[in-house]
Amino acid sequence: MAGISGSALPGRVSTAKAQGGLIVTGLCKSFGKTRANDDISVRLIPGEVTALIGHNGAGKTTFLNQIVGLTKPDAGSIMYDGTDLIARPAQARQLCAIMPQVASSLEGVTPRQAIATAVRIRGLKSQQAQRAVQKTLDTLDLGDWSDRPGHKLSGGIKRLTSFGMAVTAPAPIYLFDEPTNDVDPVRRELLWRMLRRRAEQGATVLIVTHNLLEVERHADRYLLFNKGRLVRDEPTSALGLAEAKSTLSITATPEFLQELRSVLDAKTSSPLGNMPNKEYTGKRVEGDSSSPREFTVTLSTDALELTLPHVLSGIRAGCVESYRIGSASLADNYEEMINHD
Repeated sequence: MAGISGSALPGRVSTAKAQGGLIVTGLCKSFGKTRANDDISVRLIPGEVTALIGHNGAGKTTFLNQIVGLTKPDAGSIMYDGTDLIARPAQARQLCAIMPQVASSLEGVTPRQAIATAVRIRGLKSQQAQRAVQKTLDTLDLGDWSDRPGHKLSGGIKRLTSFGMAVTAPAPIYLFDEPTNDVDPVRRELLWRMLRRRAEQGATVLIVTHNLLEVERHADRYLLFNKGRLVRDEPTSALGLAEAKSTLSITATPEFLQELRSVLDAKTSSPLGNMPNKEYTGKRVEGDSSSPREFTVTLSTDALELTLPHVLSGIRAGCVESYRIGSASLADNYEEMINHD
């Protein structure tokens, strides 16, 4: 079972001081033969912004839907300050403000009207609702679009309106499913600032996203889902995306790749040393079991410097057919994280 944990960064709400929170234990959910969530246990801390990342189909949206009471788990528990949210789905929906993956339909309404309706549903009185709505429109720089009908809005403005519908009214728990999709870079920053303010006010904030750079910059902690399981729960400082990384693509014999692994295991904490065998052997180039294989791995600068002399020696010895070095992309970092676990 994945361990229940929390994290804190300097200047943020500390785990030791945070009380209560959202505690998920042994959560399981299957759809037919597909295990969407598999024994997930985690504690989400009030005052933290937590990012939930992972490939499409990793179980992220299913996880959110169970927290808010839209989907009933097969097993496990979801507790908030002593309240069983699985047994009380209506209360879960009262506690949680959620922005779904699919943007809200704005047919026949303006952003101002849509956000105002959402906050009134969550209990804000008329004058209080008007002030809160205007503040959100100003904060997200939506003034030019606030009174335009939905059919005249771009996808990004519709997305921001859906975000405003979820974030404007106070709530103990905020859940956002890919809120920055289609949003321009400037307003992405404004969106993240609103999330930070909600956390500073004591809310629990969980955001699903694929943008690792934004996660590292704005979130306190990230959860990595892979095939329905929670495989990482770490401070975002552990992502290390600011460090320069490169990709090494090499075609070599299995014996040489094993030797290269031993070198890196001994001298560096490079992820190559922990790659499963399928990633070592990669794609077979020839037919027999001793023929060269090719693979691509993401390496830090120091690991690459250690690797290159051995690659050149392998070329001279006839063990390496070819190699190529390139700059690591976000996709490479994503794959590295998945394969490492």
